[in-house]
Amino acid sequence: MRFCAEARLIRGEWVAIDGTKFQAVASGKAILDAAQRAELQARLELRIQQYLQELEAADQEQASEPEVDAQALREALKRLEHQKSELVQADSAGKQRHVCTEPEAVVLKGRGPGYNVQTAVDAEHALIVAHEINAQAGDNGCLQRMGQAAQQALGDKAFKLVADAGYANGEQGQALEAMGVQPHVPVKRAVNNQGGGELFDRTLFSYDAKADVYICPAGQLLRRKQLCSHDKAVLYAAQASDCGACAMKTRCTASSRRMITRHLFEAALQRMHERATPEAMRLRRCTVEHPFAALKYQIFEKARFLMRGLEGAGTEIALATLAYNFKRALAMLGGRQMQQSLA
Repeated sequence: MRFCAEARLIRGEWVAIDGTKFQAVASGKAILDAAQRAELQARLELRIQQYLQELEAADQEQASEPEVDAQALREALKRLEHQKSELVQADSAGKQRHVCTEPEAVVLKGRGPGYNVQTAVDAEHALIVAHEINAQAGDNGCLQRMGQAAQQALGDKAFKLVADAGYANGEQGQALEAMGVQPHVPVKRAVNNQGGGELFDRTLFSYDAKADVYICPAGQLLRRKQLCSHDKAVLYAAQASDCGACAMKTRCTASSRRMITRHLFEAALQRMHERATPEAMRLRRCTVEHPFAALKYQIFEKARFLMRGLEGAGTEIALATLAYNFKRALAMLGGRQMQQSLA
């Protein structure tokens, strides 16, 4: 990154982030649900007891050449106990499905076991300035980490970060703004589908930040009712008497009164959404999709890792990213200038 920055291949004004899925070194047959894990755990416990009995018999054996290799039994026992502990950890973590041969992997929809590869790509010449591999099925929660990683790679400078709606996170967006990173992320809003989808949408309700109330289309107030800490949202509700006497009630709610939820970081979400213009989204697509295609089908040849675990897969993607950036820099500079710049 330092070399590419000195060669003026990285501008550091716009950075696009996105994630893609790579398959892990495991087949779909290795995926176990809760019932299958319980059955396997019972079999492991039985085998562990058998090995312990054999070890006890070997320890009591007085012959000069024992029939049982005690050291081999201890090693086998250690492997079984490790496998059992992985199953116990999967149960305690509440995993619905666990990959027994690749426990760090996540089960990807329609693809089997795999990992989520994240990249942050500079828009000037599509160079990858930061990358990450994790075991998350989706991209939500990666916005701040990737923004921070990109900022560190760019020398702690301010820049514009663009991502798709899967990264919409008001809390993380607000944290990035405080660091000087300006996120451009569209926000998907839930649609009011009650009453056949013909009732007033929340966009018709205006929010008064000073009074901390919502104002409905009829001019009535929806006041703060309760804080939903789990959802990081505040519930606002109108008075049942106001809704009951309102001429617009049949167009607004099917309940006794109308309620609206507001995210605790709603203001940050709105700022991110307003910045996510069609031009910014077009820039995102043109910037971040090309490196993924090169990584998957030119460097890996197939979107599948060869090494196990997050550490092994992370090593592979780090080497692939280095190879991609080197080839990209060579294409931008040309052979002679690349040699001169390296010298």
